[in-house]
Amino acid sequence: MATIEINGFTYDLDTPKVELDGVEYAAAKFSEREAKIWQIVFDRLFALGDDPVASILKAYRGHLFAAARVAKMALNEPVFGGVEGGTTMMLMQELQAWHILRTADSTETPAKNWLMSLTVDEDYWIGWDVNNLKAANIDKDACPVLVGLADLTTNRAVRSVKFKVGDADYKPVGTERLQLAPSGYRTPVIPMKTLVLTPRQIVQARTYSDAAITSGKLSLIGITYGLGSYLTNLYKPTVTL
Repeated sequence: MATIEINGFTYDLDTPKVELDGVEYAAAKFSEREAKIWQIVFDRLFALGDDPVASILKAYRGHLFAAARVAKMALNEPVFGGVEGGTTMMLMQELQAWHILRTADSTETPAKNWLMSLTVDEDYWIGWDVNNLKAANIDKDACPVLVGLADLTTNRAVRSVKFKVGDADYKPVGTERLQLAPSGYRTPVIPMKTLVLTPRQIVQARTYSDAAITSGKLSLIGITYGLGSYLTNLYKPTVTL
């Protein structure tokens, strides 16, 4: 039985399922070589330094590794190549806005950045069409993994965020600690329940704010696994299903 040790825990590379924060996912096997590549890439590129984002990624290192096996299964078991590889290999990249956030257009258009505007009280954040009322679809070649939230808005008025993934309606994520974070170059971040968004899955998020926000910047922290044909884009203007 092939295994890997991460943060003091031993992970089996062959188990057909993994459980992350109470949710069970089908998982593909990872070879020892793939596991080693993941470790090297994660340490060199994703967990480098002691900034708040890197700290959260380090804390969720085991979950992010297990999610790589979930993504490999969901993407029909391509070989994992780290950050560099062919178009049919599975690669990894820090989560970008266009991987999950959509504009409020009449067509589902990936957003180019995390900028957003929200009304006071309840509003829809992740979604599309009028007022973002339609759930966003995850591209068939992508598997974003969410582990945290960051708020770079001057007026940090968002008090909670509630996710719905497929038919699963999750409890709100309280964001009060974001209001206590220091300003300036330090990014205010908080951890959240690990959510693995598989290809073609639908996701929606609502916010509750105590003031209206214009030109705000609420963003998600995590890693996106995807085919090289998807992740080698600087931006992809459409969602492929």
